[in-house]
Amino acid sequence: MGQFMIDQLRFDSAQAEAYRSLRDSLVTIQRPVYDSLRMAKLRYYDLLNMPNVNDSLLQARSNEVADVQKKLDLITFRHFQQVRALCRQDQLLKLDTVVKEIVNRMTPYRRKGGQNDSANRK
Repeated sequence: MGQFMIDQLRFDSAQAEAYRSLRDSLVTIQRPVYDSLRMAKLRYYDLLNMPNVNDSLLQARSNEVADVQKKLDLITFRHFQQVRALCRQDQLLKLDTVVKEIVNRMTPYRRKGGQNDSANRK
């Protein structure tokens, strides 16, 4: 993804160097958060092994997952703010487009027209 961003935004060498540094920092910061998210989801789905799991425990484990996901999203948002600060004015529109593409990749797939949308099936 790093080279993709550099290429898409047409960073000059100084921008590319600064971006690589930001990207390396992001990966270092995200890695333990991803580990925490994985563990929180494992604890959540381990509840399937409990007969008659109560709603309060289910809700508590779900909140643990949500809290870690929120932390990850905030880290990612701050990263893109820093990337934005690296950009020249003429690069900002392309950054916005690239970020939207990245967000679309990070969210569940939806068919055009909402055919797969559960709200439309009700």
